[in-house]
This record gives sequence, C-alpha cells and structure tokens, in this order.
Amino acid sequence: MKRLLLATLTLVMVFAVAGFATETRVMTLGDANGIVVDDANIWMYPSTILQHPNMAIGEFCMDSYGESYGWDMQSLGMHYAIGENGKVIGAYLKKMDYMDIYYLPNGVNIPGSVPNPDHRLDLFFGTPMGDNGLGVHLSYYNQSMSTDSDDDKTAVAATAFKLGVGMTFSESTDVAAHFGMTMWTNEDDEGNAINEPDGNMTFDLGGRHFMELTDMYTAVPHAGFMFHSEGIKGEGMEDIKSTAMGIDVGWGTNFVPDDRILCVGDFGIMYFNEKEEFTPDEGDASEVTYTDFVLPYFRLGIEGNVTDWWDVRLGATKYWHMYKLDFGDAGTYNEKYASTETYLGSGFYFGNLTLDVQINPDFVQYGPNFISGYNESLAYRVSLLYNFGE
Repeated sequence: MKRLLLATLTLVMVFAVAGFATETRVMTLGDANGIVVDDANIWMYPSTILQHPNMAIGEFCMDSYGESYGWDMQSLGMHYAIGENGKVIGAYLKKMDYMDIYYLPNGVNIPGSVPNPDHRLDLFFGTPMGDNGLGVHLSYYNQSMSTDSDDDKTAVAATAFKLGVGMTFSESTDVAAHFGMTMWTNEDDEGNAINEPDGNMTFDLGGRHFMELTDMYTAVPHAGFMFHSEGIKGEGMEDIKSTAMGIDVGWGTNFVPDDRILCVGDFGIMYFNEKEEFTPDEGDASEVTYTDFVLPYFRLGIEGNVTDWWDVRLGATKYWHMYKLDFGDAGTYNEKYASTETYLGSGFYFGNLTLDVQINPDFVQYGPNFISGYNESLAYRVSLLYNFGE
C-alpha cells in the first residue's frame, strides 16, 4: 500500500501524470511537464489542448513486465480542431496496466480476475472563451466478468472514471482540478459479496503561471494539492481504510540564452501524509501513518538544437526525502535519503513529423547492435507526433 500511494504522490503531485502524449520530451528535460509548454501538458491542464490542435500522437515503450517481453504501442491519440471558432476535441486509446490507472487497495483480487490489459478511453474538449480557454478531460475504464448458472453466480467487475476541468487565462496562467472514483463488484459463486470498496476517490488541484521577466528568462511558479481516499471492507475480513494528502510548491524557470537553446530548472518542496487504519473482524483496531517531506527537490534540463532536424536533451532530478513511519505505540521508523534520476534524449524533425526518443545510456557506450553486438534497446521510450494542421 505504501508503495502504491507513494507512486500516486509522484503521479499527481509532481504532475507526471501517466498519460504519455509527448512525455518523452518533457521527461528527458528533467521531468519538466509542469514548467514547459508541450502537448503533454493536457494531462495536467486540459485547457492547453487549445494550443495543440490537429495532431496525432503515438507512444511506444516497454510493456509493464519489462524489456524481456518487448515493446508495444501503449497509447494512440488525436487532436482535431472543429469549426471556425477554435474548438478542439481529442481522444486517446490506451493499453496499460489496470493498476496504473486508479488506486485499488491491497487484497482485492479484481486485477487478476478481470482480463488485462486496461483499454482505457480518454476524451478531451477545449473551447475558447474570449482571451481565455476552457478544457475538459474524461477518463473511463470498465471491465467485468460474470457467470450465471445454477451452481455458479460469480461476478467480478471494475469501473473507474476521472473528470478534469481546467482554465487557461490570457495564455499565461493554467489551473485545473481532477476528481476520480473507482467502484467494483466482487461476488463469490453463490452471489455473495466477498468485499466492496469504501470511499475510493481522488481529488487534485493545480496551477501555474508564466511570468516573462526578460526576453530570455521566464519564471513559472506552480503549486498543487491532492487528496486521496480508499478502502476495502467485507464480512469476516479485516477492513482497511486509507486517506492521504499532499502539497507541492515550486518555482520553475525557462531560460533561453539563444533561440536554439532552452534551459529549464525547477526548485520546490513537497509534503505527503498517508494514514492507514486496520479494523479486524475480531480484536483491536490499529493504524499506521506514513509521512514524506521532500525538502528540497531540483529538476534541471537543457535542450539544444544541433541542426534544423535534430535536438539533443539532457535532464536530471534530485529529491531530498525525510521519511517517517509511525506505528503508534509500537514505535517509529525514520529515514533521510536522496534520490536522483538522469535522462538522455533526442528529437528528430522531418517536415510535420516529430520523433522524440529517451535514449538508453548504454547506447552511448556500446553503439548500434551491428557494430557492438549489444542486444539491449536503443531507447526506453519513443513518441511519434504528426502535425496535420500545417
């Protein structure tokens, strides 16, 4: 559970929402989706789809089981301008792990019972409102399995949705709120409920503002808040209830010393707190509290245009964690540590086609397979974007 909710914190609070688009570019800039302008922004701020009409985006990466199972096309999406007043619609078809979508608690056997993979549908709509813009994002998932016979009434089903609404003000300020829920049915062969959800929902609110201070320097202050609740209950089992909240406040920068170079940086703090309550069918209840205070975090990235058709990108992130695990009367566990990630990427441009690649660093050492015989993948992730509006 702890790992699952810490992953939730990463997705929601750091604004690296699992949804790809051209996440390859923003990730290789040091996980900079919250402070640069890119079509990947739509997953945080739905109204920004107005800035990215008439394009098709395909996302390729290793499947959830690792490289040994090969690559797959995990997402395909399209944005399309409709009418003459600037409205934009978008749709994405995804193929990802069910557990990557919403936050099913431990002990629920639905992921193993409902056939994978997830075939989630994401829909977007954006419309101008004077100098401002409104955007809406709906994510929906549903799968079920049931048997109806005299001796077998088994039923397993899961439904999840997430609704996001965002506004862009004067092309400089983006705000958005997202609300999601997960529901399931889990019944045995007699039609009796094995377990059921208990208040599974998530809410997050975020915003950013681009302040052009000079011709070369733009500041991007940003903030976010998230709240998450999930639970499972049933007859003859231990009920589990978890609530969590997090805050992220940061100051991003875009520095353009030359029209062929973009430097980005982000500095901030994050706070996350989760409480899990355990109520057994018999005996005393207990609770555990997790706290993670990140003070500070840094994200750095640089994008350089080598030629008209080739960009090179370098990025890195570092987080200083102060982690506490409180078992109540049983004591506490405290840990301080730093986590660091580095990224290497490149962009290639062929007319209206853009190819973004997150490069495997081993490729720099070993080179192509036909030279070295090295069999690992050239890239961790590849994004293809075709702009058909130009």
